[in-house]
Amino acid sequence: MPPLPRLRWYAVGFALLACGLRFAAPYSWGLLAEDAYPLPAFLVELLLPLALAVLLPFGGYHLVIRRYARPPATFTATPDGFVAPNAPQGGHRAIAAGFLLGSIPVTEAGPGGRVLVTDPVLLGMSAVLTAACLALAVWGLWHGPRVRLTPAGVEVRLPRTRRYGWDTLAPGGPPAPTPKQRELGLAVARPDGSYQMKIISFREAYVDGTFLAAAIRHYAEHPAHRAAIGTVAELHRLRDALGIADGLAEAQLLPGSTVEPGA
Repeated sequence: MPPLPRLRWYAVGFALLACGLRFAAPYSWGLLAEDAYPLPAFLVELLLPLALAVLLPFGGYHLVIRRYARPPATFTATPDGFVAPNAPQGGHRAIAAGFLLGSIPVTEAGPGGRVLVTDPVLLGMSAVLTAACLALAVWGLWHGPRVRLTPAGVEVRLPRTRRYGWDTLAPGGPPAPTPKQRELGLAVARPDGSYQMKIISFREAYVDGTFLAAAIRHYAEHPAHRAAIGTVAELHRLRDALGIADGLAEAQLLPGSTVEPGA
């Protein structure tokens, strides 16, 4: 398994922060009860720790990734093809998993303070919830690229991977999406010669939608260039053919990219 890119490690750190703050929240409840009115005490003691457990991790991660809000018009060249890596916004899923993990009851109020939970039913539920939170975090961080262009066609990873061969795609498509649209419509040939529209989502792929649509359209209409997909030289040629300037392609490249096009 390849090492996590730098931004994913940030997501792991903020997920641990969310888990720790949420786990510690119950220990602050009751500290101010003797010095505050009931309603202010409730708001401060209950809501403030929970708010900090949400705002600090999510806000901190947002500050880290805000420079990557605009996806680049390029791919990462790999031996398996051109890939659009996962968008850094996917790290929010891991942070949410950390918050939920810290919410799992492992302690309860006792006569002398908080004590470990001993109820076997509650412990079993906690174990199941812990496994679910860890699975959510791992899936969000280690899930492979959402979109991949290979010499054979287009691969889109959703709950299951869908593959569309180049020769099955209708010429002239897909059309460029609107600026906020994160879906493409692929016209895929049926056995009877008609075409069926397939909607593919690239919501969590870190690539400009107009560039992605143009690249798919280019290879659907130019089969001679498909064999070179995955090489840096072909990525340069594709960008030149589509009129993509280096600044637009490289301005928001993720740290830890496999191959930077300008290299």
